[in-house]
Amino acid sequence: MFFAALEATCIVCGTEIDGLHRWAKHFRAVYCSSTGVRVTVPLCLAPSHPAVRIPADAVTDEWVSERMPEHDQTDLYAYHEPCWRRLVSHFSPTEFDVGYVFEALEYLPLPLLCGHYESTPTRLKPPYMWEAVKEGLVHQADYANLDDLMRFAKALPSPWHPAMSSAPFVADLFQRLPLELIEMIAVLLPTRDVLHLRQVSRGVAPVFSSSAFWKTRFDLNAERGFLWPVVRDLIDTAKGNGFDWRLLYHCTCHLTCSQWFRSELKSWEALRWLRDTALALASGGPRPLDYRGDALHYYHNAMIGDTHLEVVDCDSRVLYIAVSAHDDCGSHDNPGSVCITGLEFFFENGPPAILGYTSPGAENISRKKWRNSERTKMAHPRVRVMMDLIDFKGIMVTQTLDGVSGVLILQSLDEEREARRRRRRCCVGERDYPRHAYHGLRTCSLEEVSQVVAVFNNHRLIDLGIRGRTAKRKPQLSERQRRSEIKSFKEEGNLAPGLELR
Repeated sequence: MFFAALEATCIVCGTEIDGLHRWAKHFRAVYCSSTGVRVTVPLCLAPSHPAVRIPADAVTDEWVSERMPEHDQTDLYAYHEPCWRRLVSHFSPTEFDVGYVFEALEYLPLPLLCGHYESTPTRLKPPYMWEAVKEGLVHQADYANLDDLMRFAKALPSPWHPAMSSAPFVADLFQRLPLELIEMIAVLLPTRDVLHLRQVSRGVAPVFSSSAFWKTRFDLNAERGFLWPVVRDLIDTAKGNGFDWRLLYHCTCHLTCSQWFRSELKSWEALRWLRDTALALASGGPRPLDYRGDALHYYHNAMIGDTHLEVVDCDSRVLYIAVSAHDDCGSHDNPGSVCITGLEFFFENGPPAILGYTSPGAENISRKKWRNSERTKMAHPRVRVMMDLIDFKGIMVTQTLDGVSGVLILQSLDEEREARRRRRRCCVGERDYPRHAYHGLRTCSLEEVSQVVAVFNNHRLIDLGIRGRTAKRKPQLSERQRRSEIKSFKEEGNLAPGLELR
């Protein structure tokens, strides 16, 4: 059993709950007892005990659900108070049901708590620095504002004018609709779908000059919702009515932002996914695909800097994965010098697919002959390692601020001993410590992978994620093991003696 909350880490933003910062001093815990899902009142960490402690009488009446999850051995989660409030704000009052939110949490990937993962610098421990800046509690040089977001604005496109055509007239129903009704339809669609609709009907084209349409792109649950803290004081004002929302949308298609801003973006993605999953569970409809890693770009379709997105759909069983890497993108003596440049997928049915590229002159090596080294310098300057697979479950990456410096191909490994045994042959480049390989199975793997999403710049792999399906996030324990772990948490004071977990 893995109690996510007892690691003193927020399940949404992945940063510590340390109680040192006034704007993130309080936290809440969410758990399922024998009587239903419960949410605690705001709690504080004890100075002498850094772990989360959950008293038995700390339950709030504001969010209660008698609905029980279908599975046993549920987890326990902690949120920073600002993270919890932001989650609630993604729902309307009639939508929020803590029972379905808890069930969605059981599918949410756990934060990667260990290893070489450096995409979130340690100095960015407090979550949601926007709130801290707004309250005047801290000076944040990386704070994003409208001037920063629009400083690379290009000239506005020319106004749209319908072109006369000599083609035979074809009935276009959208041309018979008033602009207000077309706007109401377009607001319900992603921007890319509206673009596709414009290719079918000329009657849709005027909506792209509508400020009302572009302003809806910045609602909290819309494509640019991650900018809500920047625009919320503007969007419903007279100044906001005359603001060029289309220009701001285009300026934020490629973001030049800090590591802190990227952490905000990932937190917003996780909250969007939690909301969509909870609403799908409540309605009985199909829920969004599960994900691991950096795989939720479809929520905003924005990229960081000069990066671009590449996607491979795994419609058939993956038989082989070829990993391409070279070690001449830095000093051989410095960590992070290994660059992962490409991944090739070979399927049981269908043509192969590639993400990234293979360096010219790369040495082709089979998995049986490959032995990954502890050093950052590989045996060959450029390699293409062919991994034969039994069942593909995911990819665990070793990441630095410059990009991905190592990948570990994950398969079905039921025991930590087996994970350690295979890691030398299934890993290319730098890797996390051996004891973290098994942890990667819970944070980076799915039972069925249907899509691999990769972010590249012109030289290397920057980040990676997968989407698919999983019935459970972690292996079931025997009742004896579970009782033993809960007992130890109670003896250490993390859980109240009278607190029972389902």
